[in-house]
Amino acid sequence: MFKFIFGDNKKIISNKRKQVLDGFRKQAIKALNELAKKSKDDFEKNLYYAMQDSINGTPIHFYPKTSLRGKVYRAGGKVFSSVTMGENVKQIRVIQYGNRFYLQSKAHINFPSEHLFSGDSLTLPGVFTLSHEYAHFPKPGVKEFAFHNNMTLEQAEEFLSDMLAAKLSKQLGFSHAQIVSQLHGREIVYGGIPFKQMIMKALK
Repeated sequence: MFKFIFGDNKKIISNKRKQVLDGFRKQAIKALNELAKKSKDDFEKNLYYAMQDSINGTPIHFYPKTSLRGKVYRAGGKVFSSVTMGENVKQIRVIQYGNRFYLQSKAHINFPSEHLFSGDSLTLPGVFTLSHEYAHFPKPGVKEFAFHNNMTLEQAEEFLSDMLAAKLSKQLGFSHAQIVSQLHGREIVYGGIPFKQMIMKALK
């Protein structure tokens, strides 16, 4: 499911690019199905199935950029920079039927097209980032996971999204070295938690 953003009267996502992206989505869903069959427990299995649903049902809003935005900030006497390559946006609406109120939640992904594509081919960094964004869905059991791994809820959510992106990448044929290269700079999210080692352990 895609939503196309238009700029300068030209499509950002050409028909060729759409075909390539559709092919990736089909491969990813198949790979997640294989991972679900090999899962060690129901928690892991349910993550794979939920990610399939996310790939099938989350629209992507593409922008003609190499990144969504960047910022420079100072902390502890040092200057840091960060770049947002993609984001999974949750929108919650309150709907009223008579005297009853319901919450309706929708999600979409904002993504820079030139991070995902090089010409009409997909890039490894783009595939990994998109997989990570697809992995941001409501996760039953994330509180227990955070507690058992001494993480905050935010860290647990990010870790599980990184892990799912890594496991999907491995199932699609990417090497450990290629996967580790995509985790560079993520240390800032996890503080002292050895997340790369944890992900590599999960990949065995």
